[in-house]
Amino acid sequence: MVNLKNLKDPIIAYKTYLDALCSYTASIEQPEKPNKSKVGILIFESFLKLHIIFQHTFKRNINKKYIFVNARYDDIILSLDRKDVVILGGVSDLFFCLRNRIKFIWIGYLTKGFDIYFYHDRCKSYIDVLTILSNLVKKNICCESIFLWEDNIKVGLVFSYLFKESKDINIVSIQHGLFVPNEKIKYPGSNSNYNFVIKNSQKKLIGCNDENSCVIGLTYDINHKVDLFFKNVYLVGIGRIGRNDTNYLHSIYLYSKIMDIFEGSEYKVFYRPHHTEDINFCRSIFYNIDTTPKKDLLSGGRYIYIGFESTLLYEANFFNNLTVGIDPNERAFIRDFELDIVINEKDIGLIFDRIKGYIDDSENKESVHQPDIRTRFIKCMERLEYYSQNKNKG
Repeated sequence: MVNLKNLKDPIIAYKTYLDALCSYTASIEQPEKPNKSKVGILIFESFLKLHIIFQHTFKRNINKKYIFVNARYDDIILSLDRKDVVILGGVSDLFFCLRNRIKFIWIGYLTKGFDIYFYHDRCKSYIDVLTILSNLVKKNICCESIFLWEDNIKVGLVFSYLFKESKDINIVSIQHGLFVPNEKIKYPGSNSNYNFVIKNSQKKLIGCNDENSCVIGLTYDINHKVDLFFKNVYLVGIGRIGRNDTNYLHSIYLYSKIMDIFEGSEYKVFYRPHHTEDINFCRSIFYNIDTTPKKDLLSGGRYIYIGFESTLLYEANFFNNLTVGIDPNERAFIRDFELDIVINEKDIGLIFDRIKGYIDDSENKESVHQPDIRTRFIKCMERLEYYSQNKNKG
């Protein structure tokens, strides 16, 4: 039976997160309330009751070493022995598991149950969702760790609050990006009891330490063609966090100026939109749009990346590309990583000369070699196991 004492904690945490986002800038609006009829809610509640009965009737032990909530860390997952992995997720995760012969368990009901409680203040289906998940992990799956893509929005919040106090299970956030410092917003990883971080400086922002975290680095490998260099320029979109996001629109304006500066040169310039952007809007502004999957792009060669604070700049720099950061005039700017060139917005007209001068005056950047993702993941698992042993002793 689910402990109802802290039933509302994930709901409160999610509301706090949304309120903090909306207070960050006036351009962000609260998400619209999902349109759910009373009949639809009753049907859903009946489905969950049947699911619980089915779960008890056909109980089975699934002995898996690793539980991943969604399949986004595909490089890590595919580096492991398939028989040790189970993925909890939705339809897109199902197709990934079918292609790669990995055990899959559907949890598509979680978000709907969460929304019914969050927006309609009806906790019946939400309690049933928690019951199903608790039974699934504690009674059906034999595991020690659950790996999350995020732990500060719906799905991750539910898992973190449901299991992070457990003596037998660790809730582990694997970081997929770097943070822009913001005192109002709770960072991903803050609700987990262990973190695999990209770089050491993330620990302080999350609030973890050397004991309950491990530096895993970037969570994928690339096949780098080092002989290709500096023929393409990628303008890295910052993402649109609201309908009238002035920072976003200003970045579009600066990128348009950069495109004009490179016009007629030997370089081909692409705009690379963030996944939150309206691709049709981007196409109305830029004639060259690049949506190549990130891993394929970074594997394709060594190019020039221009942007503001995106994690992609850090990744491109790490993999030996030339990276250029723009510092805006109107707001303070803090990056948690070094770039090859940093140029102020007021000097944007000099960007082509700065890049050409850097290439002419410097030798090829020394390649960074790191262990493959399987080696780095196993290293962090060893540290996690040591942490678990000490936690249980305490």
